[in-house]
Amino acid sequence: MFNGFNKETISVLDSLKFNNKTYYNSIKERYGENITKPLKLLSEALICVLGEIDTDLLLNTRYCVSTPFSDARFNKAKPIKEYVYLRYRVNPHKSCNVLGYFFDASPEGMKYGLKVYKASHRGICDIGDLLLWENLELLNALKGRGYSLMMGGDNEYEERFEKIDLEKEWVARNEFMLYKHSKIEDVFFKRELLEKISEDFFELKDIYFILKEALI
Repeated sequence: MFNGFNKETISVLDSLKFNNKTYYNSIKERYGENITKPLKLLSEALICVLGEIDTDLLLNTRYCVSTPFSDARFNKAKPIKEYVYLRYRVNPHKSCNVLGYFFDASPEGMKYGLKVYKASHRGICDIGDLLLWENLELLNALKGRGYSLMMGGDNEYEERFEKIDLEKEWVARNEFMLYKHSKIEDVFFKRELLEKISEDFFELKDIYFILKEALI
């Protein structure tokens, strides 16, 4: 049963900033007990929640839970991740516009919500049309309940939607994320973290199915 992470979770992740290349073997047991174990327990509980939302989500621990090791093709300097994540996606092997729920955590903070992976420009524009024009009231209601929106693309997209009055961050690549974020706080170390994420995942259900329909 998931009962929260612990102080050692953050301590171990934080220590990787200072000795990433040769440190892991000496902390392997601490990493497994304080990071991998609670992360998998959280994932197992969330899989039950997400299975009620959509059975099309890939809910297999093997594909959902981050491993300690970075992909050497992209990060040779830091072979061990200094963060953890959970990913629950629909058709994750698609070439673009992969929709999913996510949870990320690091010593700096945590965030979770909905994300579109490998977003295309066309996909971002379709999402913008559906959310910023047709479902703006729903999106604003979520904003009022503490969610942030990150949506970006090229100049054409920014010109189309830059006047919408929403908290957003325009970025150099196509991206969509609707999420809550915070610094590491007491709830991170309690079972209430699971309850909080579960409640918010259900709260995003309507947006999730709007996005799913747009991206199929």
